Amino acid sequence: MSTTFSRSQRILSAKEYKEIWRKAKKLSGQYISLVNCKNDIGHPRLGLSFSKKHFPNAVDRNRLKRVARETFRLKQDKLDQLDIIAVGSKGANLLTPQEQYQLFNTLWDRLSKRCGANFHSQSL
Repeated sequence: MSTTFSRSQRILSAKEYKEIWRKAKKLSGQYISLVNCKNDIGHPRLGLSFSKKHFPNAVDRNRLKRVARETFRLKQDKLDQLDIIAVGSKGANLLTPQEQYQLFNTLWDRLSKRCGANFHSQSL
């Protein structure tokens, strides 16, 4: 799989976000949660939800989004056919950039393991 982050790998419309939230399974970290559900597209897609309420400073919101996209781009080949929304909670902006990368990488790895376990148990 390509390591780009093209338009087809993004969740764009409010309708898609609502559908994901309706079917959602949640994987939580200390400051970030990954809301996810299966898709029929054949590759993972990412949506971002970092609100002004929790991150009033645009620089903080944009940095978290950039880290989320970059880590997703590098880990997407290990993820199943999922639609994923990364949701930030208060305090994530206080982490150093290295801690933010570590947090996202840990969540992607946990999600990948969860998908692998579910995939193998369904195919047996």
